Amino acid sequence: MKENPSNLRTENPATAFAGFGGTIRHGVSVASHRYAFTREEAAEALAVSPSTIDRLTKRGLLRPSRATRRPLYSAEELQRFLRETTA
Repeated sequence: MKENPSNLRTENPATAFAGFGGTIRHGVSVASHRYAFTREEAAEALAVSPSTIDRLTKRGLLRPSRATRRPLYSAEELQRFLRETTA
């Protein structure tokens, strides 16, 4: 069954991203079966708008895979972005 990112919205962005798998800020860890996310799913995971994902991609801060017709953002790439931009 596919998880709906909108069901994972919480007050804490770290726990919201935990639903997408991996280890993120504050030591949140959840087993993952998802490897890639669409632009909209990546935006939901990072608690930003899809247009912000576009801007981050254009600036080179997020690097999507372009192996398919539309860009896909790996869970590893989203985690890297959070690690590198967290103070």
